[in-house]
Amino acid sequence: MDIVVHSGSKYLNGHSDVVCGAVCGSDHWISVMTPTAIRLGATLGAMDAYLLNRSLKTLPLRVRQHNCNAQAVATYLEQHPSVALVHYPGLESHPQHVLATQQMHGFGGVVTCELKRHDASDLTERLGRLRLIRHANSFGGVESVIGRPFFVSHRKISEADRLQLGISPDMLRLSVGLEAIDDILADLTEMFRV
Repeated sequence: MDIVVHSGSKYLNGHSDVVCGAVCGSDHWISVMTPTAIRLGATLGAMDAYLLNRSLKTLPLRVRQHNCNAQAVATYLEQHPSVALVHYPGLESHPQHVLATQQMHGFGGVVTCELKRHDASDLTERLGRLRLIRHANSFGGVESVIGRPFFVSHRKISEADRLQLGISPDMLRLSVGLEAIDDILADLTEMFRV
């Protein structure tokens, strides 16, 4: 009876060059949705299908490296004096680490951290120092990207609601890519330089 909606634009594609998704479910639910999909023209183009198929061939390798790099970034951030808190289930300090180890074979490529209080201009200037990690909100690609959810992905939610949800102006969300980990950490070190 469950229906699963999955983005193919993130890790499945992994190269930030396709927009697609999939709906999976029982024969009954797929037959209910099929007429609407046909009317809306929800068909993946030939080139997009080719690119997605190409990417699926390297998915296990990419996910393994995303996991490895994100674990290293999370560990680095957890030990950094400018970071107040790191949200990453691969860290033993995460409140659901034990559950995550039981359910997962890796902890993903997205790391969220909360910095110790900065003013907005200071953080904006620091983010401007990044050379490898790009400012973007589309996660799951081969490149490392960083975003500030308070100002971008969650900006349409009232400020009070953002704060109540724990989304502060000092929160950063990183989608850790496949670059050499030493290069990623060097870029973060430059961002934190006083």
